[in-house]
Amino acid sequence: MKACAEEATSQTHILEPGNSRRLLQSIISHINPTAEPYSARNTLVVLRFISWFSVSLIYLASGNIPSIPFKLILVFGLLVEGLVAEYIYLAWVDDVTGLAALLAAETIGICVLLLPTGGLESPFAWYALNLVFAAASLLPQAWCYGISTSLMLSAIFGSYLVDHNFSLSNILRHKALILLVFVSLTIAADQIARLVRKLSEVCRDLERATELAESTANHTRALYQALEACSSQDNTKHLADLLASYAAKLTGSRAGFCILWESSGKPTASIYDEEMILPQVFQDLAAHECTTVCETQGPLCVLQALSDSPSISSENFMMIPLETSSINCGVLGYFSTDESLGNESRLKSLQFLSDLGAIAIERRQLEIISARLKVSEEQNRIANEIHDGVSQYLFGLTCGLHSLSTRNNHLQEADIQQELDLLKRTANHASRELRASIYRMSPLKRGKHLFISEVDSFVKDQAGLNKIRIAFTPTGSEDSVSPALRKALSRVIREATSNAIRHGKADDISISLDMAPHRVALNICDNGQGFNPGDQAKPEFEGIGLMSMRSLMDTFDGSFAIDSSPESGTKDSCVIPAEK
Repeated sequence: MKACAEEATSQTHILEPGNSRRLLQSIISHINPTAEPYSARNTLVVLRFISWFSVSLIYLASGNIPSIPFKLILVFGLLVEGLVAEYIYLAWVDDVTGLAALLAAETIGICVLLLPTGGLESPFAWYALNLVFAAASLLPQAWCYGISTSLMLSAIFGSYLVDHNFSLSNILRHKALILLVFVSLTIAADQIARLVRKLSEVCRDLERATELAESTANHTRALYQALEACSSQDNTKHLADLLASYAAKLTGSRAGFCILWESSGKPTASIYDEEMILPQVFQDLAAHECTTVCETQGPLCVLQALSDSPSISSENFMMIPLETSSINCGVLGYFSTDESLGNESRLKSLQFLSDLGAIAIERRQLEIISARLKVSEEQNRIANEIHDGVSQYLFGLTCGLHSLSTRNNHLQEADIQQELDLLKRTANHASRELRASIYRMSPLKRGKHLFISEVDSFVKDQAGLNKIRIAFTPTGSEDSVSPALRKALSRVIREATSNAIRHGKADDISISLDMAPHRVALNICDNGQGFNPGDQAKPEFEGIGLMSMRSLMDTFDGSFAIDSSPESGTKDSCVIPAEK
């Protein structure tokens, strides 16, 4: 126990996901001999041969009859019997009946051995305790006391055979201490075995609880990853791929699928099928069949195999519609061959994911509508500004020019020159008013770069709050980057910088952003602790932030790479076609 406690305190990372189970197994292996199949037997083997060696030395050193050669033969025979018995114990590790028969045979043999070697005076009386310990550890309680009683009766009878004048009363009077020690050791062995078995059950329950907690934690992590990933998706095909993969991941099934229908009526189907267990024909039938089934059988249904292909003849498809109170935008489902197709936990996960997907789609549609409304509102504002300002000046110019055209006076006359000068000032005023309106509407016309300014402000705030150095170096023009890509790049910069500060403990970060006409490259380097990029392939190591950044880059057909190693810092690299 002490060794386990020291190990647990010295390794502070032991509570990270995946390590808690290893800690538990380490503790169990120290405090619970039955945690591993052979650990209890190994303990009994060591105890048996230590006692054999000690008892043999005492027996050989005693001056009693028989002769030394006979004693050697007896000791060697006992050793051979012990080796054979332990071998059979290991072979019958799960056979209680066989173990009971073997212990019974050994008990008879030891009882016979005690008769000619002195009974209670025999050194082998203490060797016989090995059978009591074995019975306490491996068999029900009655066997422990039964074997102990048999051995004590045999020892008492052996004492009587050696000395016929040695009566029962004398035995009880002179050998009571030996008998008391034997009984005490029997009771102690039984109680210790009972406590160990109870501790073993508690440890197994704790291990199951730990496995359940890890499973729940992984499941919750996957849900958060799905939430983060879905909230960042603006592309219908990417969202369908994402929902299909998470449908399989969250339900623990072999494959998943998602079908979304666009406003144009054309469905977008995606199948997550790494094992390639579904034939290609399903992809052609899925949209029509799934739509029909959901309309005729209700929101939650089981769809039998859609093809006569032997590879999916026993496959079942569980699916649920993607819908909110206002829209019905598709179906989401998974494929499974086991009996837990309709497992409540699976269905809850699928329902959660379908709600999440429907909300993401509805949000996307609302954002499109909101963007259109903003454009319309801005168009109306511009129209009102032009109408109330520039158009009035232009109307005045028109009226003045018309008045001049109806006169017969010469253009060089003073009153005509005054009116022309007034018209000139009016035209200049209209030009300035129009230019001011344009500059108010366009930050770029004012020489301002909002995206660069926003990132620079974030970088300065983070550097000041954490007392570290962050260098931001933008090159190129943000005009070549679409608004959606600017938003994605901003999120990646924020996430990568936060990871470097929070997880990497970095104090020097450099961010370079190259916005070329046909390519955008983002590099974020830090001098932090770093990590092993190979661990990203394991679900328990890939966090929500990495998942989100990968998803964002996938949305724009870009690449996301991480170059890192322990104690060597980290470099995050993104490359995206600018036209995206």
